[in-house]
Parts: sequence; C-alpha cells; structure tokens
Amino acid sequence: MDNKFKACLICGNSKLTQVYPKKYPDLVKCSKCYFVFFKSKPTNYELQKHYERYSRDEKISKITIKRYNELLNQFETYRSNNNILEVGCGNGHFLKEAKIRNWNTFGTEFTENAVEICRKKGLFIHQGELDVVNYKTESFDCIIFIEVIEHINNPIEEVLKFSKLLRTGGVLYITTPNFNSFASRFLKEKWTCVEYPEHLTYYTPKTLDQLLTKSGFMKKELQTTGFNISSIKSKSQINGNMGDINEPYRELTEQKILFSALKKTINFVLNFTKTGDTIKAIYLKN
Repeated sequence: MDNKFKACLICGNSKLTQVYPKKYPDLVKCSKCYFVFFKSKPTNYELQKHYERYSRDEKISKITIKRYNELLNQFETYRSNNNILEVGCGNGHFLKEAKIRNWNTFGTEFTENAVEICRKKGLFIHQGELDVVNYKTESFDCIIFIEVIEHINNPIEEVLKFSKLLRTGGVLYITTPNFNSFASRFLKEKWTCVEYPEHLTYYTPKTLDQLLTKSGFMKKELQTTGFNISSIKSKSQINGNMGDINEPYRELTEQKILFSALKKTINFVLNFTKTGDTIKAIYLKN
C-alpha cells in the first residue's frame, strides 16, 4: 500500500517541490497554490502512540481562560440553536467555559485518556475523528478548531464536515501556526512547529483562505498575531510546556499598560505583514 500523497491536498496539483530536502525530504510545497504538507501518511497506530505521550496536565493559565471568554463573547452574536462543537478539544477547558455560559457543548478527541478527562467534566465527547452521523445536520451555531487543523492531512474532507454540521450563518473559528511567520522564515527547518507526525500540514493566511472559501465559507476575519519566545528556541532547548516559557511575558502584557501597548503595536505590525506566529480565522457558512 502506497503511504505517500502524490498531489496537493487542497488543489490536486501533482507538481510538488521539497521545502527542506536535507532534513525533511517528505515536506513539500505545491507549485500552484503553495500549500505545504508532509507527503508521508502516518498510520492510526503511529498517531495513537504519538498522542498518548501528550501531557494531560490540568493546569491552565488564567489568561488563557480570559481569552476563551473573550472568544465566547464574540460567539454570542451567533447563538441560535445554542449548540457549540469543538473538534480536538484536548482536556475540555474551552468547552467547560462554554458550558458555564449555558451552551450545549459537544467535542471530539483522539485518545481514550483525553475523552475520560472531558467526560468527568460533564462534557459530551466522541472519541476519534469527527463523524457527521453522530450529530444532526446544520445543528451547530459554532464550530471550534483550535490548533488542530495542522494535525490532519484531509483538510477538504474535514472542512466539508463542518459545512454539513453548521447552520447557515454559523461561525467557524480556526487557529493554526503560520508558515509565513517571522519565526518560520528565520528558523526554517529548525522551527519548532516542523515535526512529523505532530504536524502534517502547514498553512499561511493565503492557503487557509483558499481551503475555506473553496469549501463554501465566507471570511469575516483573518489575523496573524503573536510572537512566542518558545518559537525561536530549538526543539532541544524546550523542556516541558512551551506555555510555561511564555507565561511571564503574557502576564506582563496583562498587568502593565506600557507592555500592553507594546504588544498591541507589535501585533498590528505582525498582522499587517502576515508574519505573526498564529493564524486566527473567523469564517461564516454561506
């Protein structure tokens, strides 16, 4: 059985060029739409073993919880059916905040351990890949996909599932590392996000927009923000949770007016140049 893709996962073009041939010979870029992805296809066994190594530490930053609630504030505009789905919900921290705000919460996770943690929080979770048969068609106001799309190599199939499950006018929120970021350009193959089978696909604002508009979504907002200290360290320099490395800097920008203003200025520049570490996209179903 062939375990490598022969064509672009978004546009189907078969002309692919290597990005970092010496270190990652299977990391390729489409010559037509410039989408970057690994040609290799990990098995379900490989993925299971990989994700079982994830830390399931329940500690979470108060700043992250604050950001979740700011996001939920935005989603109030779209609340109609009162149903929200997070695909790849981790330990369920975001869904727990949504549940507190009286959303009907649904989620998916890959490993049994993560599913068990979420269910103990009273969350309705399906294990494995998103399967549309588990839900009513067009029953969701919001679908959340936070730092997950880079972990899959069937993006069109996945986004079309979102389209089936979202009601017309419903909102899709996606975040993912930005392959066009300053850190990616500077570090190249040493960028911490380049890792197989952890990340299988790599997006820029342009390629993510191509994927979503091709699948029938309309852009409401797309930003690139953030510059993480961890992103400029080599993989060997990072021990434990990368969030712990960034937390002191996040606290400074929350507590000090000067640092907050500096952060806003930096994010303005990063968004204008499309070189922020993270792509944050809000799209509506037509």
